[in-house]
Amino acid sequence: FVIILVKERAEAALRHVADTDMLTGVGNRRWFTSRMPKVMRADDALLLMDLDLFKQVNDRFGHDTGDQVLVSFADAIRCNLNASGSFARLGGEEFAAYLPKTNALEAMKAAERLVDLIGKLEVDSNGQRVPLTVSIGVATSAAAGRSWSDLLKMTAAALYAAKAGGRHRAVLCGKNAA
Repeated sequence: FVIILVKERAEAALRHVADTDMLTGVGNRRWFTSRMPKVMRADDALLLMDLDLFKQVNDRFGHDTGDQVLVSFADAIRCNLNASGSFARLGGEEFAAYLPKTNALEAMKAAERLVDLIGKLEVDSNGQRVPLTVSIGVATSAAAGRSWSDLLKMTAAALYAAKAGGRHRAVLCGKNAA
């Protein structure tokens, strides 16, 4: 019995390591995509977030500060999202949040709240404030049956529109997005 218990705990620990972004402690891309439904339900929302000009943060303040920014960003978003959703780091400075049973208006309110929150986030680098902004693409599957990959493409188009529109904003797919 003890051997089985130890083995189960070891397997759970390995699963956790495989599914977690080691820097930020949030889920990683693999974990996030495994949690997505194959077919999106009506009024599911996806937010695709990208820290604006993150390369400049690394260049100006160093990679240690860049890591600190990523951790602070992930903590702030995680603490300010609905508990029923999923949040993960997809890679680099790109993050995503899946918000089940969230219509377009609610998703945009959540995204705009996060844009404001990150704009006020205080990250210190050797006594200097590191300015942060985020661009967020938002898409909802208002029509049930939309695939996860379709929703991701819509969200990516909205994120691109947010960046092209001046950054530090949220854009809903279909509203100034391709």
